Amino acid sequence: MKKIMLFGGSGQLGHDIRNVFTGKEAFSIESLSSSDFNFNSSDNVEASLADKWPFDILINAMANSDIDRCDQDKDLAYRINHRAVEEMGDFCSKHNIPIYHFSTNDIFDGKNQSPYTETDQVNPISIYGASKLAGEQGLVEICEKHFIFRVSTYYGALAGAKNFILDTVGKAKNSAQTYAVSDQQICATHSLDIAKALLYFIENEVIEYGIYNCAAEGACSWFDLTSETFAIMGIDKTVEKKSYIEVPDNLERPVYSVLDMKKISKFYQMPTWQESLENYLRLLGLTKQIRN
Repeated sequence: MKKIMLFGGSGQLGHDIRNVFTGKEAFSIESLSSSDFNFNSSDNVEASLADKWPFDILINAMANSDIDRCDQDKDLAYRINHRAVEEMGDFCSKHNIPIYHFSTNDIFDGKNQSPYTETDQVNPISIYGASKLAGEQGLVEICEKHFIFRVSTYYGALAGAKNFILDTVGKAKNSAQTYAVSDQQICATHSLDIAKALLYFIENEVIEYGIYNCAAEGACSWFDLTSETFAIMGIDKTVEKKSYIEVPDNLERPVYSVLDMKKISKFYQMPTWQESLENYLRLLGLTKQIRN
């Protein structure tokens, strides 16, 4: 039995990672969350890993992904998204074990006109994106046995967690009209689909280390995502289109965040964003309209 050490197990993605490994007799998984660490201590991550050693695989789903919080505390953003990742990579390199790390589409500036590949030029426009990029680059330099999965906008079913879809559905129940941004393009993905891709790589012992985009296939706007959600749920509400410049919270997000899935599809086929959404709503018991 292989032992997995998971960082960020209490978050949305970590929650789904634990779920996909549940019942897998070939693996045992132990989880740590950011609350287990004092990020003011420079050697805290390495000490924690040493305390849990031995294990066979390290998964890092821990991140400071709050854009406002990253802007307010740059040092903390880099501590979690950069230096902690380097410390994990250094530990894995010394012990010759693989690390599976999750990064973000926010390392790009959103100026592309076609889906970003793993080799496209990076140029983050936020502290969050810059700190995540630094983590990527440090990990590549430090640990040969690395898998970096770049994810896009994801949502999940963790109890109590907020996400755009459930937030929008809640607002729709209390108003005659809702709005959504129509000029930002994303790869909206159910976090469970990301976890399933990770499971495939680990179960099948893929050794082609490197960077992989890992998101639902196809581009959609927030307006598309909202409209499709309402259609699947049978919600008869008008959705008003708005520009991202009318919504201040979106100003530090890339306008175009679509990722190319050709590389990962050589190993694992990600669902379309429509399939991902419908499966998510079905899981929550919110699907009123099942389509063939």
